[in-house]
Amino acid sequence: MTMRELIETTRSFSALEDIASEFTKLRRSGAQFVGLCPLHSESTPSFYVHPAKQVFHCWGCGAAGDVFTFVMRINHMTFPQALEFLAARVGIQIQGFSPTAEMARKGQAANRKREQEIAFEKFSSDRLDAIAQHCWSLGRAATWAERFLTSGIADAALEDLAWSSITAYHSYHVRVEREEVGDVNTLRTEWVDRRGEKHVAER
Repeated sequence: MTMRELIETTRSFSALEDIASEFTKLRRSGAQFVGLCPLHSESTPSFYVHPAKQVFHCWGCGAAGDVFTFVMRINHMTFPQALEFLAARVGIQIQGFSPTAEMARKGQAANRKREQEIAFEKFSSDRLDAIAQHCWSLGRAATWAERFLTSGIADAALEDLAWSSITAYHSYHVRVEREEVGDVNTLRTEWVDRRGEKHVAER
């Protein structure tokens, strides 16, 4: 077993959000966790943990990195010390380390989960961009419609089109709010449903 394999195995079993939450209270914010930075004193949360990518970043003090970096910073350790600390935490003996089949299975499962979270984030980003683009297009049409209706031009067909544009714009906003289209839970449900449809189609 190489040192790199030891490091990656230890990393896969060491969830950054779990370790960071021992030093600061984290709350979910979209695809990330946010809380007060445990590396410096602050009153406004600026410490973010990205669970899918297993990295952290503090917009206050500028600290950033992975789980090893965090442990090194919070415990004032060298990298070898941080590796030993994390390995011991998850029950890995560095000397003569050789992962069991169960350990390898759990590590692969953790990596798959992180890959799925990254895929979900991309889906969410694309979906929110599409919602914003559609809202922008409807908004432009509604703005044109309002200008036409206040212009004094008499044209029954254009007037009907203008009112339809305004109605479509407001109806879409109501739908987004009522159905919580941009909510992370709604997006995750839609993502899971689409993945299920994709898997059925591939059979």
